[in-house]
Amino acid sequence: MSVGQREDAGMGRPLPANLMLLVFAILRTDNVLSQPVLSGPQREYLAARVTFTCTAPQVPLPAVFELLRDNESQVLAEKSLMRSRPVNFSLPVRDGSAGIYRCRVTPKGGPVPGLPFYSNGLPFQVVIPVRVTSLFPDPNPPTLYEGQMLTLSCRVQRGSHLTYSWLRDGKPLPDSPLPDSPLPDSPLPDSPLGGSLTIGPVTQSHAGNYSCAARNDMTNSHVSHSRDIPVVVRALLSKPHVSFAVTKEGSGYRADVTCHLAKGTPPVQFRLFLNDTEVASRAAPSRSTSFSVSVRLGERLGEVRCGAENTVQRLVSNAVTLEVVPVGGAVHLQVQYLHDAASTVVAVLLRCTLAQGTFPEFAWFLNDTLLGEKGASHLMTDQNGTLLLIPVMAENSGYYHCEAKDSFDDTPWLRSQEHLIHSSAVSRMVTLEVIAVAFGCFLLLAILGSACVALALTNRGASSSSPASGPRPSIFDLLEIPPRPNVSAREEASDRSSPHHTDPNTATAEEQLPV
Repeated sequence: MSVGQREDAGMGRPLPANLMLLVFAILRTDNVLSQPVLSGPQREYLAARVTFTCTAPQVPLPAVFELLRDNESQVLAEKSLMRSRPVNFSLPVRDGSAGIYRCRVTPKGGPVPGLPFYSNGLPFQVVIPVRVTSLFPDPNPPTLYEGQMLTLSCRVQRGSHLTYSWLRDGKPLPDSPLPDSPLPDSPLPDSPLGGSLTIGPVTQSHAGNYSCAARNDMTNSHVSHSRDIPVVVRALLSKPHVSFAVTKEGSGYRADVTCHLAKGTPPVQFRLFLNDTEVASRAAPSRSTSFSVSVRLGERLGEVRCGAENTVQRLVSNAVTLEVVPVGGAVHLQVQYLHDAASTVVAVLLRCTLAQGTFPEFAWFLNDTLLGEKGASHLMTDQNGTLLLIPVMAENSGYYHCEAKDSFDDTPWLRSQEHLIHSSAVSRMVTLEVIAVAFGCFLLLAILGSACVALALTNRGASSSSPASGPRPSIFDLLEIPPRPNVSAREEASDRSSPHHTDPNTATAEEQLPV
């Protein structure tokens, strides 16, 4: 047999084993280069349907298309295809549908029938729709004081792949939405899933109605809202202030001790301490309250303090001496002239001072006419104990005096002496600063003159000098201080006609130099 006949005879026999392996390797290489492609969604809601599409344009047909999950033993769907076109697999989404999906294509003909081709792996997750969202505050109930911390926890009864947003009074917070920490892909039913938000230290601006919203991280999101939770932020208490006023009650007297807070959210528990012993307490719906204590005039009962407290604070005021001294002794009228930068008198300040008296009532008179608290050119301050004249003019010039008595009882008025305030006299007043500067300049000139005279006498010789013929005038002889006008006769006439007349021997007047 010839060589050609042997080759022709050999073509009808099966291929050797080593040649078969070579063909298989070539086909596997082609399988990598032209493998099927599996596409579809990577997430879908539970109980929905999902569709995966497998395309294999270079795989010889006819062929069998199979959808696999996680491993080749779980065949979820199978289709046979006679011509080239995409194959769709539609499946219901169940709790166990999560995993990695692949498409396997097995040709029925071609050079090597039965050789499978595998697609890419496609991860798929099951999304549980969110349901029943609730908001839990800490502390609960959410009533806080300034400086404390607030934690809000948003919990859902069921759901996965969630993000959270937070609202106050229906408006999103600046940091909303906030994704929470990663959640498991397949949570157990009714598991306490959720996110949290911490606020603090809180201020009163954080008060309001809070709520949260949980949503599935999907294009077609399911959203569940919680109910509103009212958050109350109370202001911290300031240090209490204690004061008291006296009221006549029948034949006796009582002190109404007032405890007051400048800041703080009620209710407040107030306590009254007398000589460090608690004598009364009261819960008040406001920032102030009063306690009544019986007192006797001229008797010192001790030191009174006021305490204020809430669930986080306990504060005590400074001590105030509980003593009621009646108005008595001399009434003094002090006068102070106020100047501008040019040393011109622009106002006069008159103060009515007492030798004693805890709760005085004052009255001011110009030429024995009672003045109101506020006029065109005067103003009373310091509980009417001070009278300010601005400006000083002819209309408010005259004789001023003040009177005082106990504000809590109908006692006699005590009167001060009168003081003349006149616009022309005020305009000619020279201040202490001007007098000091003038005197300083004169003293400097006197020293320089004395030095010159001493130098001249030294040149002539001490023996040739003659004694002075007479005493030299003093510089102080040049300053003439006019005598104060005698107004005693006028004061007596005024006292007899005044409805507030008292013994003039008990009253004096004081004047201060201009400042």
